[in-house]
Amino acid sequence: MASKSEAGVALQEFIEDVGIPNEMVCDGAGEQVGPKSDFAKTCRRVHCKMRRTEPHSPWQNQAEGMIGETKKRWKTKMSAKNVPGRVWDYGLGHEKTIMSHIARGPDGRTGYERMTGNTPDISEMLDFEIWDLVWYHQPGTDTSEPVRRLGRWLGVAHRIWSNMCHWVIPGSGVVLARTTVQHVTPLELQVPELQDQVKEFDVALRERLSDSNFVISGMEEISGFYLPGIYYMEEFADSVTVPRDGDETQPEQDSFTPEGYDNMINAEIMIPKGDGTIVGKVIKRAKGEDGNPIGLRNFNPLLDTREYEVLMLDCATVSYTANVIAENLYSQVDSEGRQF
Repeated sequence: MASKSEAGVALQEFIEDVGIPNEMVCDGAGEQVGPKSDFAKTCRRVHCKMRRTEPHSPWQNQAEGMIGETKKRWKTKMSAKNVPGRVWDYGLGHEKTIMSHIARGPDGRTGYERMTGNTPDISEMLDFEIWDLVWYHQPGTDTSEPVRRLGRWLGVAHRIWSNMCHWVIPGSGVVLARTTVQHVTPLELQVPELQDQVKEFDVALRERLSDSNFVISGMEEISGFYLPGIYYMEEFADSVTVPRDGDETQPEQDSFTPEGYDNMINAEIMIPKGDGTIVGKVIKRAKGEDGNPIGLRNFNPLLDTREYEVLMLDCATVSYTANVIAENLYSQVDSEGRQF
């Protein structure tokens, strides 16, 4: 989830590149509909009408389908090329650009052409794929020749003045914009000296992008094993409120629910059945006869007693506790977090 400032910056860049839309459709996310968020302030400043979908009704926003497809493409690419999760913003941005340049619909026009009226130029996206190993030229400190260094390709730098400019991440982890980008050829990779150099580069870059370098202070006080992506947002979900239309003081409780921030929902798991396994998808929290969700959350998945309804591939619905689902999810990935 983007922060309030990130959502506002993204909207501002969209306005600068494409123009002011007549209407903006969004869900109940606080960084978008919050009256003091940068996103809402930008919409009011440019007189763009905002509309919100109903809670738990993603089909009311036609963009949700393409958002899901873009995330699926990025996860596939991330798994296939073993891309670190820390560069997700560049990866999703690149996949988003590709999707906007693919012709869809009966008129055979791309989303970029529908928005701008211009024929898209795809030449920038033909040479490289995300996380390709490349050379880039670093200017020398004096009159000497530019130094050629290794890097990983992260996408096209559209907002840099030069044409055919690319984002490159070196071993330091600080992303650079360079036009002097070339492939590391298969013939070059056969040289033993370069093979050693590439190994050292990859080790240094992955250590720099390791999650251990980005630990939230204070979280170490929580004892036991826990999943930050699943439990952290739920801890604070009840404290977030959004005003109703025409009332800036009345909170809207149904727009922000713990279930809305529960990353276990929509997770795909594999359940043993007979001599094999069957795929299931977590669809929602299981509720008791009183209508309240069953079970209590715990930072340790082994002690989490929440129950979820899982829709199996044969259309049957089965209830499983959170600890069983968490154990199943972790049994599907290796030590590096790659799914198999």
